[in-house]
Amino acid sequence: ALERPWLVAPDASFAVGPTPPRAMTEYRGRRIVLLVLYALPASRPRVNQLAQNYDILVTLGVEVIAVPVDAATDALRALGAEPRILFPVVTDGAAEIAAAYGLFAAAPHAEFLIDRQGYVRAIARSRGEAGELNPLLAAIQQLNEEKSPPSAPEEHVH
Repeated sequence: ALERPWLVAPDASFAVGPTPPRAMTEYRGRRIVLLVLYALPASRPRVNQLAQNYDILVTLGVEVIAVPVDAATDALRALGAEPRILFPVVTDGAAEIAAAYGLFAAAPHAEFLIDRQGYVRAIARSRGEAGELNPLLAAIQQLNEEKSPPSAPEEHVH
């Protein structure tokens, strides 16, 4: 079940390989984000499962962003070539993202479902095993069916 929108997803800048840095807020109003904090080798089964189902997730309006909790700069190489990972794997900014989101999920593997308005709506904690995909797909479908989503949180600086 989805939580009511109360927790604004912490913003963070990150880079994927040689691409220019981007911000989490760039997805607001456009995509649902599944932010995946993972640790190898424990999370390999779940990361592989998400990679194998990425086409379905994209069709549902989801972008997966994978963040190595150890902030490894060789994260892409460490994941290996099979299955092919088409979603972004953070190579710069991972430590900051893991620190911010890790406050909400002290687990070796955590997935944050962030709605288009920038609210964390579900947090799944695990050891990284491949699990049933249907609860995630049901939550995404529920977000897609929301009639009047809450307005986007205002940006503020501390």
